[in-house]
This record gives sequence, structure tokens and C-alpha cells, in this order.
Amino acid sequence: MTENSGPQTTYTKPLAMTGTGLLALALLTGCTTAGPEADGTPADGGDTTTATATTAPIESSPAASSPGTGTPTEDGTSSPTGATGTAGGDPVYAAIDAVHGQHPDAFVVKVDREDNGSAYEIEAHLQGEILDLTVTSAGAVREDGRDTDDDHLRSARDAGLTAEDAARAALEGRAGQTIDEMELEDEGGTLVWKVELDRENGEDGEKLHVDAMTGEVTPGG
Repeated sequence: MTENSGPQTTYTKPLAMTGTGLLALALLTGCTTAGPEADGTPADGGDTTTATATTAPIESSPAASSPGTGTPTEDGTSSPTGATGTAGGDPVYAAIDAVHGQHPDAFVVKVDREDNGSAYEIEAHLQGEILDLTVTSAGAVREDGRDTDDDHLRSARDAGLTAEDAARAALEGRAGQTIDEMELEDEGGTLVWKVELDRENGEDGEKLHVDAMTGEVTPGG
């Protein structure tokens, strides 16, 4: 009995170890074959639904419109929403926009159109100085000089209406007239935009005062 039990114990122990090893190998092999390959295809050629469902497609949302970015036109180009130009009814807007294109923080205090309409002479307040500028009909801006001793410096700090605001107020209800000249001045203690208009036939138009705080329009002298 002693001689038989020894070999049996020696024989069955390796079997037990071999069985455990096979079980572990089978489990390991099962985990390996069940998982997807690096390219998302299961090793056993099975259904790819589980492998691909974990990756969500990245979609680009439509661009949100924001001020100044432009509005798409019919031909696919972009029209700047911040620019008024001749589309605003008067080329003076394009001239002022050209100044702001080079000096975004400038505050225009005077606009004077050349008699032939080829350019505008514009004065603008910027960081304690008055810039003397010439803006051509093509939108080119030339700086002609700077001045630090000017009443416009004080007026620009106190004005509530910009040159664009004053131009819109002056032109409202006055079809067929354009801005010839406008200037921010103190008139009897009241800060006003003095505006002179021209008619389409070249004759002088109305002269107006636009209150630089309220926007009220009154006849000017």
C-alpha cells in the first residue's frame, strides 16, 4: 500500500497543476480573442458593432454669427456687418469706417468733404491728440499731422453721440441730401454737431444742429 500511494500522489499532483494551468490559459485566451484588435476589428471576425460604438464621431457645429464677422451673401462671400459705406446711404460712413479701420479707438470730431467729392478731411481725437487725416474715395487713409492744443479734445471727452450717430440723425427724413461737413462744437454752452448738407444737384442743402447728448435735430445757422 505504501509503495502504490507514493506514485499515485506524485502522478495526480502534476495533473492538478496542468488542469489549473489549462483553465487559466483558456480564460486568458478567451479574453484575448473576445477583445477588438487595434484597428477596431474583433480577432475572431465577429460583429464590429460593440467595438465601434464606443467611439463617438466628432461633429463640427455651424459657426455662430457674431458682430463684425460678416453676413454671407448669395455668392458665398462675406459682407462685413460693421461697415456701413455707401450701403448706409451716404459715403461719409465709409470714410469714417476707414479711419476706424486704422485707429479703432479714434473719436471723429470733424468731417469735411472735398468739393469734387474725391476725399474727406477728417479730424479725430486719439489718446490726447487730434489727428488730421485725409481719406480718399477709395478708402485710403493718410495722416497729415497731429495737434495737442485744440478745443476738440475737450469736446470729444464730453460728447455722447459719435459722428456716425449725428450723421444718421441729420439725414433722417432728408432724402436726396448728403453730408458735406460736420463738426463737434460748443454752441452757447451746449455741445452740438454742426452739420451742413448738400443736395443731389450740387446746391447747398440744410444746415442743422444735432445735440451731442440727446440727438435732437434743430435748424442751424
